Amino acid sequence: MIEKSGFKVEITPGSTKDFPRLAPRPRYSAMAHTAILDNGFEDFRPWRKTLQEFLRLFGLNGK
Repeated sequence: MIEKSGFKVEITPGSTKDFPRLAPRPRYSAMAHTAILDNGFEDFRPWRKTLQEFLRLFGLNGK
């Protein structure tokens, strides 16, 4: 998706061990949106659509 911005970047993957935490964390901990919905808020927009909108708003070649 970054290619849509027109920026030239190098992305290097990282793992959990690259970011140590004081408290142990599960290997997989996807964020559940239950609390957001239960409190009357709208769910998050899909990140790809949101990124495209951001790129368009700031003239960064988002299509």
